[in-house]
Amino acid sequence: MVVAIDPVCGMDVEPEEAAATSVYRGQTYYFCAQGCKIAFDREPERYLGRVSGVDVQTRGETPGAPPEKGVAGVAPGPDGAASDLAITMPVDVAIKSRRSVARLKPDAVPQAALERMLDTAVWAPNHHLTEPWEFNMLRGESRRRFADIRREFRRTLFKDPDAPEIQRALNKIYTDTVATPVIIVVTTTNPADPDLRNDDYGATMCAIQNILLVATGLGLGTYLRTGQLIRFPPLLKFLGVPEDRRIAGVIYVGYPAHIPERRRTPYREKTRWLD
Repeated sequence: MVVAIDPVCGMDVEPEEAAATSVYRGQTYYFCAQGCKIAFDREPERYLGRVSGVDVQTRGETPGAPPEKGVAGVAPGPDGAASDLAITMPVDVAIKSRRSVARLKPDAVPQAALERMLDTAVWAPNHHLTEPWEFNMLRGESRRRFADIRREFRRTLFKDPDAPEIQRALNKIYTDTVATPVIIVVTTTNPADPDLRNDDYGATMCAIQNILLVATGLGLGTYLRTGQLIRFPPLLKFLGVPEDRRIAGVIYVGYPAHIPERRRTPYREKTRWLD
């Protein structure tokens, strides 16, 4: 089998099936996932020492041997177990590669990938081990009901929601939401004690970040939404959120149709070193 080596994560990639490619100094590099391409394009020299250019290598196949599993960015079939997924993307690469991906493909997300994301979410740092997070996984009819509620919420923001142009915008919100493969509504505690409330909210957002990073390592795109929708009474009623809990955020999950490029202020401009 003819394969190339992803210079970021070191995984074998069949050139014809590469998730992405880049040309640097006249040579082509192949990537197992868009996240690896983004990381390479940002700092190519950092990764060039890991492989000898893009020389395509020929690796022998053992007759009757099972196919390799766990290639980053390639999810197993729907019957695969969460343990079958191996993420080889370095954590700092996943952090810098993660984007808010608004355009997602309608392709189904394997159950094993979702379980892997949730399994890591619950290992977020958490003061007093209150484990405040809960996850509502919306697919099928529940996703359509959520789309109805989201459209209803957006209606409340317009002075004339029945205007033709507004109706078109509201219908697009509904269809875009229904087309999202998986929607995760994450709730947290809402205690009266402000210190505990802040601690639990912070822990839940760390759990959400774990989900986003694992999704990036698996080649998935995510979009975290907060705003007024998470306090909309019809949504709270639909999910059965009790008064002692609140919604921390809504995560859209799917395979990315487009990954936007972003820049951040260098840490040097945001850091004070105190001796």
